[in-house]
Amino acid sequence: MTQRHVYRVHGLHCAEEIRTLRHVLEPAPGIKDLGFDLIAERMYVDIDPAVASDARVRELVSGVGMKAEPWHDDIGADEHGQWPRWLGLASGASLVVALAAQAWHAGSIVETVLAHDSHDEMPAHVIALFVLAAAAGVAAILPKVWRSILGRRLDMHVLVVVSIVGASALGEWSEGATVASLFAVANLLESWSVSRARREVAALMRTAPRHAHVVADGREHCVPAAHVAQGSTVIVRPGERIPASGVIRAGASTVIDTHGDHDHRHTCGVGDSVSAGWQNGDGELEIDVTARPPESAVARMVEILEHSRARRAGAERWVEQFALYYTPVVLGIALLVILVPPLVFGGSWHDWFYRGLVVTLIACPCALVISTPVTIVAALASAARRGVLVKGGEFLETAAQATHVALDVSSVAARAGAPALEAFTSTAARLGVRVFTMEGPGHAHQVAGVPSESFASGDARVDFLTGLRRRGMVVVAVGDGRGDAGVLGASSLGMVMGAHGTESAIETADVVSVSDDIRVVPWFLAHARHTVQVVKQNVAIAIGAKVLFLAAAGMGSATLWMAVAADTGATIAVTFNALRMLRGTRVAGMSPLPGLDQRPH
Repeated sequence: MTQRHVYRVHGLHCAEEIRTLRHVLEPAPGIKDLGFDLIAERMYVDIDPAVASDARVRELVSGVGMKAEPWHDDIGADEHGQWPRWLGLASGASLVVALAAQAWHAGSIVETVLAHDSHDEMPAHVIALFVLAAAAGVAAILPKVWRSILGRRLDMHVLVVVSIVGASALGEWSEGATVASLFAVANLLESWSVSRARREVAALMRTAPRHAHVVADGREHCVPAAHVAQGSTVIVRPGERIPASGVIRAGASTVIDTHGDHDHRHTCGVGDSVSAGWQNGDGELEIDVTARPPESAVARMVEILEHSRARRAGAERWVEQFALYYTPVVLGIALLVILVPPLVFGGSWHDWFYRGLVVTLIACPCALVISTPVTIVAALASAARRGVLVKGGEFLETAAQATHVALDVSSVAARAGAPALEAFTSTAARLGVRVFTMEGPGHAHQVAGVPSESFASGDARVDFLTGLRRRGMVVVAVGDGRGDAGVLGASSLGMVMGAHGTESAIETADVVSVSDDIRVVPWFLAHARHTVQVVKQNVAIAIGAKVLFLAAAGMGSATLWMAVAADTGATIAVTFNALRMLRGTRVAGMSPLPGLDQRPH
């Protein structure tokens, strides 16, 4: 019987580190399965306690230069603190002063930036400033370099240091310093942008209260929110979040629902229903609990989102495979650039060694690797904020390819009403998706103009959906989670509306909507397509930048600092492009979705 352990892995920033951890952990006895959440620096490990242990896992991770510690909600920031930031800023400031001094000496800022320099033509004090800038820049990334060396990885940090040392050996002082400073500052920008995605997800997690004040035997007790029982009474003071859904027994207040695009305020009093995760405003409330926290939409939201980030999309797996071959191939090209022209054609060792260093800096696929997971996690967080809980990036890809939507007419379609169904089908048609309802025998008719299919039994519905999939169709089945678990499982993607279905249906479904508004379905399909488009844009940007700069390096028109600027610039560009998904997706011709902003069930 295996046990799942969850760790925060300090130093887990790239797919290279994931491959290193897999290489070390997967062959180890007693370790059955691994999962990774790159954005949160989280690792999931299934351990057979009879063979392996938590201590053994942490020891193996430590052996490759990283640090694993058990995950908990209050886990702190990276152990390296603020000093890399100050070193990066010091490197940048030293570089500016050094470039100004060199420009004063040379008489031209353009010549200083673009021309290759020589230590014989540069004053000693200017060289000292460049060396200081390079040293501060290298010191800022030394922990990552050391982890890469221990893990026997040729990642961007190692390649940058090799290039800085090589530039210094060639007397290219300004080049080496510029590379170090640009890379150190770019690392800070990357960390900030990725942290923004982490903060969005963390903010969602915080909507689930951790503690509750329960009244029992005339006394108030503080207990974990997960331990609140149905039928108990809880007290919620001003500013606290409601720990479990229920009915107000005493008191009045303005409560704030933060689950949609915007905060929505409700004035509530005795007899009104309130939901878990809402924030209490200015009054004290006494609430009779009608649903345990694990059964609430907020708890489901947290649990589903936590697990969704460990399930990789196909694009993420493709990028990792591409990176596995890309780096050694480009390093091989760099070696040929250094050796072949001087040995075969009598070229200058200085010039071709320099060009080889430029090519070396293009060998790390950082921009490509980071672009996809940041896009996926931003899309998942954005959807969750709107009440749509997706169990993994792979389901976003499936939804983006949807050709048919099958509605359970006895539940979803019936409750939606004609206006909502008409808006739904109109939007779906613009997306090129065919919508139909599924009914029992003898009840085939159109609901609000939506075509209907009649089936003799539940098995017949499953067979019909299976047949569509065999013909290459991508079918999204939508139900309320009551008696339709088989249909949800037979479809390409199953979606439960209302988040109040049976546990088996919730488990079978790939997507859960907190809202009952049927228009959330086409919104989700459009959101999934938007996500895939952004992923494709980012892959094109990352690969395009590499190809263009590789060509420029081959023609001798690229410099070391330009190589770093191109690589880190592409990384920052794709990261910010990915973070656009946090704003969600606007669907043309579609009115706002009030159902997404209603309180969860």
